[in-house]
Amino acid sequence: MSLQYADRLYRLAERATHTVEDIYWEDLRKIDRATLALYKRHRESEIWNEFNRQASWVVWDLRDTPLPMDHPLLDVAGRGEKLQQVAKSLKHQVEPRDLALALEVAIGLRQLAEVGNDGLGECCRSILAGGDLHRSRLVVTRSRYRQAIEERFRKEGCPVKVIVQGEVRHLGVLERLVTVGQMRRYKEYLFNSPRAEEICTVRYKWLQRTDVSRIDSARLFPPLNRTVGSTGDDSLIGSQKVEDVLSSRIDWSSIRRQAKEGAGIEPHRDVGAEVEARLYLLGGGYGVYLDDLGKVYVLDVENDSGVSQVPVREVFVDTAIVLRRERGGKDFIADVADSLLGDTAGELRSLQERWKTALQEKVWELGGVPRTEEVLRRRGARYQNVRYWMTDSIKTQNREDFRILMELVGMGEDADFIWGQMGLIDRAHRSAGHRIRAMLFDEIPKADLRRLVREGYLDIELPLEGAGVLTAFLVESKAPKREPVPTRVLRATFPVSSGDMWLL
Repeated sequence: MSLQYADRLYRLAERATHTVEDIYWEDLRKIDRATLALYKRHRESEIWNEFNRQASWVVWDLRDTPLPMDHPLLDVAGRGEKLQQVAKSLKHQVEPRDLALALEVAIGLRQLAEVGNDGLGECCRSILAGGDLHRSRLVVTRSRYRQAIEERFRKEGCPVKVIVQGEVRHLGVLERLVTVGQMRRYKEYLFNSPRAEEICTVRYKWLQRTDVSRIDSARLFPPLNRTVGSTGDDSLIGSQKVEDVLSSRIDWSSIRRQAKEGAGIEPHRDVGAEVEARLYLLGGGYGVYLDDLGKVYVLDVENDSGVSQVPVREVFVDTAIVLRRERGGKDFIADVADSLLGDTAGELRSLQERWKTALQEKVWELGGVPRTEEVLRRRGARYQNVRYWMTDSIKTQNREDFRILMELVGMGEDADFIWGQMGLIDRAHRSAGHRIRAMLFDEIPKADLRRLVREGYLDIELPLEGAGVLTAFLVESKAPKREPVPTRVLRATFPVSSGDMWLL
């Protein structure tokens, strides 16, 4: 990062303050304790697996989400009703005291929704109201609730920007930063390398006993191990993104040369089979190209169990993404889906490859993606997402768009048949995704995530046909710009030599 910017952050760390606001709600505390008791008692039991999983997820959401308990996105009442059904199905398989405790959790959640308490939100808004909202941010742990929280706070007269912790590295110097939930859910740099003059954590009081403080005065933004001098570029102070500054010191051209060898990239080969993608530098000495239109599985390292699928554009530095090192980085979801399709997989994949190849050739013939999308638009297609259709997509969202697309590539007569066959692949992919996520959820608590933080990557073996060994990588940096690369190299990890990675 810029030495002047680093110096400014160092001075900010000397005067920054951190406070904790503990709030209390007895009804939620009882549900929290009951859920934890059942989990500890039956964490190895397959009978209790479904109940523990659902109950844990809803409790984690309620601990960390500043929304009313009756908010439709939280769906506390609906989730409580589902838990009640799961509990009743265990009636003849578990001890009466455990069944009573499970029903207490389920019924208690439905009662919380009726009350509609918004304790976390009210406390956050009262803190933010005392400062400049334009120079303040609210940090939450779950990106899926971010938009709903912003809308709720705006409705309540507090139009603050809501972010997730990966975005904190992008910030200049703020006046106030409010984090919601346990400090253990956040990375140390958020508190030890502060981007705000005031940091306040809002959490439920009973969590303080299990919380881990991220404040370490001995490590509070340690001075750089070199002489600090002026760079002569005042524009970097307070406005330059840390991630961008670090990215600018990486020799991306060297990594691209290594990608050419490791991932088999051949420049100037068939433009129709190329897509705009961004180069990511991963922990453990690896690199990968990812398309911004795709999605990846992400691990919540701080929680030791959270697994979610997010758009690639929401992947930041220190995000833990799941890819594959073995088998040339081939998509593991596709492999699991193929195992579910059985003997029909080969024929279906051949048909999928046939229309995608035809589309790539048509793009080349028409002179590029923009021209192809213009032709589709004139023919009446509602959506023209050609780059995505050439890569991750199995079929279009709209059937009529698919018919128009097939006519364009010369396969119009078979459009209905191909649509039906692609539907079979799509359903297999969805089923594979659900299974992989469930198994990751089960395997992550058993994994040594400290090794992931320490070494930058961690292999996770799933007992699922087609999945094999997956690898969680910490993202170390990402290239400032996208570039055209062959579609076949997307998600294919390749080794990166650190010796010539940095610019002098």
